[in-house]
Amino acid sequence: MARFRFRTPWATALRLGRMIKSGEHRDKDKGILTDVFSGDDGFRLEQGGLDTYQGFRHQEPNLVSIVDGKPEMAKNLDALVFRIKGIPIGAVSYLVQRNTHKSPPKDFYGRIDIVIVPGSARGAGLGRLLLLSANLVMLRGHGSSLYSISCLAAHPAVAAVLESMGYTPARRENTSFVHEELRLEGEDWQNLERDFSIRLRQSFQQVRYSLRQQIVNG
Repeated sequence: MARFRFRTPWATALRLGRMIKSGEHRDKDKGILTDVFSGDDGFRLEQGGLDTYQGFRHQEPNLVSIVDGKPEMAKNLDALVFRIKGIPIGAVSYLVQRNTHKSPPKDFYGRIDIVIVPGSARGAGLGRLLLLSANLVMLRGHGSSLYSISCLAAHPAVAAVLESMGYTPARRENTSFVHEELRLEGEDWQNLERDFSIRLRQSFQQVRYSLRQQIVNG
């Protein structure tokens, strides 16, 4: 039987993924956005993979999370993990939290925290795919009550991707971060959800094509 392997640099990313996978506890992980990621082709998106996300984060200790030192906020943190044949290849953390100074129905905000794609796997569009996925999960789960989704973009490339999705730079936090915001008040969140769904399907097609180009028979 033919086996498949990935050419470098993806082989390096998969080795890291296998190492992280060995320390996982996936009892609570579940497939999500299955209308896009059916899992039949070996590509799967899972929700609840905080231990996997932490495994990636340990590989990049310089990353700063919005929940560091904030245990109450950390309770709302969730993560999405993108997998190839069960091996984690990238992750994004996010949260949805109520603003007690706002009145219903628009009294919740979403925050994209950290997007992690191993350096050897960058350039295939995985970061964009993870950002779109986090947005779509929040819109589908909380769209009617969200007034804003935001992200502190630490890199110009991240800011550019977010702005291509309709985010606007609200303010510059410091010399390294730009506060990007998707304002939802007065917007039809259902139309926005459909738009993000289309964008995610297109992104996934591009990522899948890129990955398949890296596969060689072994």
